[in-house]
Amino acid sequence: MYYYICITFIFLFCLILNYITLNSKKSAMETVNDMGLGYNLGKTYDKFINFKEEEIEDNQIKIWGTVLPTKKMISRIKKYGFKTIRFQVTPINATNDSGKINNEWISGIREIIDWVINYNMYFILSVNFEGNYFLVKNNKDKYINFWTQIANEFMDINEHLILESKNIVDYDYLYEYREDNKINDYYDEYDKIHNNLLSCNQGFVDAFRHLGGFNSDRLLILSGLVTEIEINYYGYFFESELPTDPSNKLAVSLNYLFPLEGYINFDLEPMLWYNKYGMAYYTNPIQDWGSELDYRQLMKVVDFLKKYYLDNGIPVIFGEVGIILNEDDNNINKMEEFLYVIFSISSEYNGIMSCLWDISEIIERNINYYDKKNDLWRDEKIRDNFIKISKGKYVLSSEYYYMTNVESENVPIYNILDMDIGTRKITKIILNATISCELRVDCNFVIITSDKEGNWYDIDIKGNGKKQYDGTRIFSIDVSNLDCNDHVEAIVSEMDDPIILNNLIVEFKEKFLYFDYKSYRSAVLDEIKN
Repeated sequence: MYYYICITFIFLFCLILNYITLNSKKSAMETVNDMGLGYNLGKTYDKFINFKEEEIEDNQIKIWGTVLPTKKMISRIKKYGFKTIRFQVTPINATNDSGKINNEWISGIREIIDWVINYNMYFILSVNFEGNYFLVKNNKDKYINFWTQIANEFMDINEHLILESKNIVDYDYLYEYREDNKINDYYDEYDKIHNNLLSCNQGFVDAFRHLGGFNSDRLLILSGLVTEIEINYYGYFFESELPTDPSNKLAVSLNYLFPLEGYINFDLEPMLWYNKYGMAYYTNPIQDWGSELDYRQLMKVVDFLKKYYLDNGIPVIFGEVGIILNEDDNNINKMEEFLYVIFSISSEYNGIMSCLWDISEIIERNINYYDKKNDLWRDEKIRDNFIKISKGKYVLSSEYYYMTNVESENVPIYNILDMDIGTRKITKIILNATISCELRVDCNFVIITSDKEGNWYDIDIKGNGKKQYDGTRIFSIDVSNLDCNDHVEAIVSEMDDPIILNNLIVEFKEKFLYFDYKSYRSAVLDEIKN
């Protein structure tokens, strides 16, 4: 009798344990929330194909100016509040013509993964730029073969290992290496290239889910096109194009490197920076970060991610976050502000996390914050902010939204004030202007806007306005019966008149959620100083 009672107890215990295990598995959103702050170990195992014949093995591994990871280095990174390590690899030179991976190469990566997992951290293994090579039509089988080997090799490692299918996927690159690109137009081939990429994404997911082990519940990451946020605004890779996943555990990766793609500073020449082996790259230098435009651009990104991913249960990982300052690189406080804002906002929002992009060696014009080899931070404020954010101590951007029916613009460009209104119905336009010629009786302004058909027209504002206590004048016009769309643009009729536009206020018919940039930034700067 005692024997049967023991058997029954063990059986029930196993059922309960199995139930707890199944129901304790984290969703994709929960996993990303648990990943905390991320840190890139640079392109450490980036065995770039261009240097296969030119550089020895160690140089291929360290080609982007970083240092080989050590177990001690991982422990140092963890103490600064980081819970995730992102590790980019380029496997081309570590695979043969059939795509079989070199055992020594994969063993080296396995060792680093084990260090990270043993510290109870997450590890993102990402295929870098030359992952494109696998995605060319004739190499798709190689791509699937590569990930199948990875899935088999690491299937015993728990869910703290996360795989990212590729990074910086470029359609131009994929087209360039197609054998038939000389006889077909790029745009005619677009759909074929796009569908091939989606097919590779599905093959990547299948390679893991079909092999079992921890792979069945492992978080898998698919990258947006060249991981650029601005490019992905325009329709690539929304929820409808994600692979089918029986585990429903996928995330999307993008980068938030500033300057962003398309950033142009017309006052400065693009600067040139090099990796240590002489490869040259152009980028536009920036003087600072922290304008209203910068903040609103970031919140626009968050709104975009919420609409297309987060609200549909798909988390987003900023795989690379960093900033390149201007040539003299002396405005460290702007770097502090940028990193604080990006990492606090990504920590605040459900389903977003960020990984700091960092190179150990201070290569000219590169992104460097922390000397991993010598355990030295370029700026202690940046270090301390990461520690505070990792503990949940940061300014909440969500507390600086409020409902209003008024929006204002006070940053004139060439004495023009411009506001994006979309299709929201407006009832009143108010202008504040400084008039230096007191003898002038009437002032002429023009409001330019569009009707529903997209035709632009002018609204004239005449008169001398209402004088304010500070000497400026207010001009107001009721537009409740007019059809205004797209933009409201205020322009002085005659540009040589002594009139300066100070502020444009638009009243909307309906209230909307407004982000108080000034108050939020003030709170951020106060927190950084403390």
